Amino acid sequence: MSNVSKKNELRHVYMANNKLVFTINLLLRLTLGFGNLLLSYLLMLVIDMAVSGEREGLIGTVYISIVTEIVYIIAYYFMRYSFSTFLKRGSLQYKNTVFKMILDKNIRAVENSRALYLSAITNDLTLMETTYYEKVFISINSLVIFVMSLAVMFYNNVLLTIISIALMLLPLIVSILTGNKLAMNEKKVSQKNEEFVSVLKDLLDGFSILKTYRVEKNAYDQFDNANRAVEDAKYNRRILAKLIDLLSDFAGTIAQFGLFLIGAFFVVDSQEVTVGMLALFLQLMNYILAPLNVIPNVISAKKSVDVLTEKLSKALDSEDSDESKIKIGKLKNNIRFDDVTFSYDENKNVLQNVSLNFEKGKSYALVGMSGCGKSTILNLIMGINPDYSGKITYDDVEIKDIDLESIYKNISLVQQKVFMFNDTIKNNITLYRNVSDKDLNDAIDKSGLRGLVDSKGLDYLCGEGGINLSGGEQQRIAIARSLLSNTEVILFDEATSALDNTTGNMIMKTILAMKSTTRIMVTHQYQREILSEIDEIIVLKNGVIIESGSFEELLDKKGYFYSLYTIGD
Repeated sequence: MSNVSKKNELRHVYMANNKLVFTINLLLRLTLGFGNLLLSYLLMLVIDMAVSGEREGLIGTVYISIVTEIVYIIAYYFMRYSFSTFLKRGSLQYKNTVFKMILDKNIRAVENSRALYLSAITNDLTLMETTYYEKVFISINSLVIFVMSLAVMFYNNVLLTIISIALMLLPLIVSILTGNKLAMNEKKVSQKNEEFVSVLKDLLDGFSILKTYRVEKNAYDQFDNANRAVEDAKYNRRILAKLIDLLSDFAGTIAQFGLFLIGAFFVVDSQEVTVGMLALFLQLMNYILAPLNVIPNVISAKKSVDVLTEKLSKALDSEDSDESKIKIGKLKNNIRFDDVTFSYDENKNVLQNVSLNFEKGKSYALVGMSGCGKSTILNLIMGINPDYSGKITYDDVEIKDIDLESIYKNISLVQQKVFMFNDTIKNNITLYRNVSDKDLNDAIDKSGLRGLVDSKGLDYLCGEGGINLSGGEQQRIAIARSLLSNTEVILFDEATSALDNTTGNMIMKTILAMKSTTRIMVTHQYQREILSEIDEIIVLKNGVIIESGSFEELLDKKGYFYSLYTIGD
């Protein structure tokens, strides 16, 4: 889907399946507008009858006014009810559509725009609901009442109507001069909120680290800075909005006061303008001034929404899976790195001229100090970072030319942090796929989950984030998922780093027992009983492969790996 079509879909998704509620709400608002006009006209009659002493007509008019007010209250209730229904439906449709579009993206695209997506579904949606859509209803209603009010005014007194229109030039000029000021403020609020969400997510993701290393104050300072930035932006937006409202109200008050003074002279000097008619004109002028205050705000809000929609649609449109790219099957021979260099920025290479050959069905361990490029190699295999030089091939097919969805089907990734649904053990293993009992039990046995399943059952709830399970149990579930995926290649990125040695060794033995699968592991463990079972250990330092071979071969060299092993053992 092109950027234009996605942008159009985002613009119209709020109204999809919502047009009937929109129409009902609009009709109710018009009914209320007509009720306001009727009540204003009845007020004129009451005043004039009271001045002239028409007691019988006055009583009848009061009764009509009471009935009109009751009908008005009922209509107002259903107007608010239908508007709430409109917002509920629109919000559900918008969030569901955006999240579905996000799910259609590849890993790389979502990682690069995660904070933007969070902001779009939360802060930006609130802007659309409160700042834009409600004002759209009000502006349409105001325009209709504007026309009806002018018609009533012209019907009663042409000259006084012309004077009223002339007096409205001042608030009109104020509206034109101030109407476009809010768009940039709304954009800044969205940007700062996006930054705030990103900081908050990072801090919550690393909460255990913050507590372990007792850096709560630094974390608080980061949160406070981001929080202040977004609240300052919101404050400036509110102040500007209130200033614009104040100027508009002041200009409107001057116009109404001018009409009151001129109208008072008309009442004194002319029998054509009564006290009730003057009161009617003053009331109707409020309805004439309303569009001048509302419509510029709607235009400004529309521009803000367009900016946010454009930003979101660009993110959603970036790096889509290309149907013209090659779809791969199960690994037949190898995954190769030929002279690969990669950097996250231009100043420092994370990998430098790396050449590797991962053969089908073998096990590999990537070892080295933090930041040496181990996890980057796994990300490159998954196609997450395409901006490298050199070649990375999957059975002689360049990774850049492979459809990313095809990669996800054939290569699975087990990370240190395991994603868990707040659901049963079974659903977390199967990820809601239909699998046979035989395949499920086979995955449970091979991943070492049999003890957990026998003691707690497949219907045991794992809790939010897997809180009801230990770290080792979560890792075993992640391995069981990979087994059920039946991929030829499984990547393990520090999958046991958060576990104790006993549990970590059990997980590693489970991985090593998967003989028919190509296993590539980033590990920090240097236990002999584990490393001696791995086909090839690849040692990295500062993004360069400095040694490789079997465990015994590397020990005999007494090189860099020997130093790591001696320290880590």
